[in-house]
Amino acid sequence: MSGQAIVTIGDKLWNVSIAATLTERATGLSGVVSMPASTGMLFDLGGVQPNVPITMGDMLFPLDIVFVGEDSLVNGVFEDVQIGQAGVEGVNARYFLEVNSGEAAGIGVGDLMGIEVTEEPSQGTDIMGLIMILMIVGVVSAVMKEGLR
Repeated sequence: MSGQAIVTIGDKLWNVSIAATLTERATGLSGVVSMPASTGMLFDLGGVQPNVPITMGDMLFPLDIVFVGEDSLVNGVFEDVQIGQAGVEGVNARYFLEVNSGEAAGIGVGDLMGIEVTEEPSQGTDIMGLIMILMIVGVVSAVMKEGLR
């Protein structure tokens, strides 16, 4: 991942990787076998996104997921999200935090999240993200051309 931070919510603390690029956000923890206790991944969406979907199809262990708004206040907590679960939706968020199942116990809506960045995310070009966007544009363009015939 491109950056590191310490995230605190109440008396809980995690050392996290920051997923800031499109590729990092799309990949997330997919394929990771496990995480040490008190670690996780913080997804920075770059701005508030409506109805942030989470897909657990490629996950290998259950998670707790904490959604946080632009104001750094928790606005949703999903505990013990299981491997292969279709997804979690319906929460507007600027950030979401994925931690080991059970580690978000006691966190509630309205709690304040603190982020201390210890290593800034890289500002390099997200080549895979650009490729994904170009592929999507190509598919949409082809579908639209077919629809016009």
